[in-house]
Amino acid sequence: MAEESKTDIYDYYLTQKVQAWCSSYYPCDDERRADDVMTDKRLRKYFQAYYVQGIGDLLVPYLDALQEHGFKMKTSITGEAAIFVKFKNDEDQPDIDFSEILNLPTAVYGEGEEEE
Repeated sequence: MAEESKTDIYDYYLTQKVQAWCSSYYPCDDERRADDVMTDKRLRKYFQAYYVQGIGDLLVPYLDALQEHGFKMKTSITGEAAIFVKFKNDEDQPDIDFSEILNLPTAVYGEGEEEE
């Protein structure tokens, strides 16, 4: 009788995802100097690594690999575990329109019009 094949946590691990991460970000030790704060939730989404019953937490091998590349998990100012990163290129920085996020009105002034 053939031995049953067991599914291992590393069956879900892709080194290419870690390589993509490392080509986009530098580790940053200080949250105040970081371009972005990657919380547990954001890391899970990036790596598509969630808990699987009977196998374990698929994020663990990614965190281990990131730590080997200098990305250490720390506590953010909000009290969450997070990895602080700097973007490798300006092109990697997201264009964020804070007026949409904060529901602020956007004003457009034409020629001759003045702000009130």
